Amino acid sequence: VVMSRETDVECHQPHGSASPQSQGGFSQSHGPSSQPHGSSSQSQGTSSSSTSTVPTSSQSSHSSSGTLSSLDTVSTQELYSIPEDQEPEEPVPAPWARLWALQDGFSNLECVNDSYWFGRDRNCEYCFDEPLLKRTDKYRTYSKKHFRIFREMGPKSSYIAYIEDHSGNGTFVNRELVGKGRRLPLNNNSEIALSVWSNKVFVFFDLTVDDQSVYPKELRDEYIMSKTLGSGACGEVKLAFERKTCKKVAIKIISKRKFAIGSEREA
Repeated sequence: VVMSRETDVECHQPHGSASPQSQGGFSQSHGPSSQPHGSSSQSQGTSSSSTSTVPTSSQSSHSSSGTLSSLDTVSTQELYSIPEDQEPEEPVPAPWARLWALQDGFSNLECVNDSYWFGRDRNCEYCFDEPLLKRTDKYRTYSKKHFRIFREMGPKSSYIAYIEDHSGNGTFVNRELVGKGRRLPLNNNSEIALSVWSNKVFVFFDLTVDDQSVYPKELRDEYIMSKTLGSGACGEVKLAFERKTCKKVAIKIISKRKFAIGSEREA
């Protein structure tokens, strides 16, 4: 059977048409025992010639499937990158109080956390480390941890703000000494002084209390009204802060009724 197969291959393929490099693969498939002794060179020749017509695996796959050859190129389409899912940003909590600075070297503070330490220690949330402040005479009277402002839950699920004194030189609220280790509640427009009652540093502004509505809108758009500085026969003087610059100003409020001497038309 083997000899007849070789003869059939011989009839269809011309002798010596393939290169000698293709001899090994086909002769190994039949094995040395399938060839008669002395005719190995001829059978190898015929076998190698038959392999020239048999397509390789890569060629057969291209020809049978009708795809392009390796020399042809296929244009690629650039894919747009798919954006990764971004985590939603957590909303920034609204401040519950604001400290207005009354002196150079101190800055305003928006109270968002429930507790703030004030002092010369760098571990304090509000550190007295401004160069301008360090050049003042009172700087050495400030403690490393001078005072703390915090809020706690009170009755009817409402918060109460407190100031706690931790300084040997004292913390004052509206000229009243708090006392080391003691606390006092902080009301809207309370004045905070350090070391001596006249060294006023902050005004505490409670943002949960809306007492601005009593003033005209034109005034509220430009200023934030604060504590009363003084009062007299003609009216009262209020401390206020410009909304754009946070600059301190004094606003005098005069009652028109006190000038209504004549008729309503004259008034």
